[in-house]
Amino acid sequence: MDYLFWGFLLVFLDINIHFGVSTVDFLPSWLGYLLMIKGLDTLAEESERFAAARPWCVGMTVYTGVLWIADLFALGAELTFFTWLLGLAGVSCYITSIILDGIDRMQLRHGEIGAAGLRKAWQVAAIATIGAYLLSIVQVIMVICLLISAVANIVFLVRMHATRRAWNELRTGGAI
Repeated sequence: MDYLFWGFLLVFLDINIHFGVSTVDFLPSWLGYLLMIKGLDTLAEESERFAAARPWCVGMTVYTGVLWIADLFALGAELTFFTWLLGLAGVSCYITSIILDGIDRMQLRHGEIGAAGLRKAWQVAAIATIGAYLLSIVQVIMVICLLISAVANIVFLVRMHATRRAWNELRTGGAI
């Protein structure tokens, strides 16, 4: 669960520095997806849903790695349409949904780890993000949706951290 938390943290948070036309993302999404793959492998025995998310994470590792390199060499503007298309397709939302299904199943087998609150925060973030893409023509509404999404993503990360701690406590019998 630790790898999933750190993976989500890197995927959801962006800290960029711009050097002229180049961009360096200090929290690269490709690294986040690599960590998520490790977490999925670690939790594969808990639910088949984790194994189902793995190929999607591999694909996103490659895709976000290509975007990261393109930004580094100032080629990111050329890939804007593809970035938008992938965002609209909701691959990241789909991956998160599969992982949350696995966490739900873990909770059913082992006890309360905060899966319901985690899913609720994700649903708000997903709806706001999709709304921002669909309503991008109306700038004010798009900005509101993006702000809601940002807050919901932070809440999701806080809840994911709590779920991670609860899972670790269950596994170790309360000793962390």
